[in-house]
Amino acid sequence: MLLCLTQAQRIFFFATVDGNYGNWSLNSSCSVTCGEGFQTWSRQCNNPEPKYGGRNCSHLGEPVEYRLCTKKPCIVNGNYSWWYLSSECNVTCGQGVKIWRRSCDNPAPKNGGRNCTVLGEDVKYRICERRPCP
Repeated sequence: MLLCLTQAQRIFFFATVDGNYGNWSLNSSCSVTCGEGFQTWSRQCNNPEPKYGGRNCSHLGEPVEYRLCTKKPCIVNGNYSWWYLSSECNVTCGQGVKIWRRSCDNPAPKNGGRNCTVLGEDVKYRICERRPCP
């Protein structure tokens, strides 16, 4: 004999089964190739699935999580800071030299990144004129 039952009748005849999440599974690889990024993990409400009016899994937390992932350190190429006057004119009269410098710290090279030397010199010598010497 085949019984056709309504939802309410099924709940009455069968014990409700609340849903529960299954295991987490990785959905995406790390979002970066170096440094820190994130991965997406998800889980299904299928262990068991809710039946006969049982609760779904929403009260057990979210079905998706974003977890931190870490790759090898990123290469950082060095870059120079602004020029600054390192040494005033080295004479009190006549012709002398003043020295300008810049540092490779904007940013400094890291993790195998190139040094600033490929960007040019870090020291400039400039002629300076003072009053004529007596």
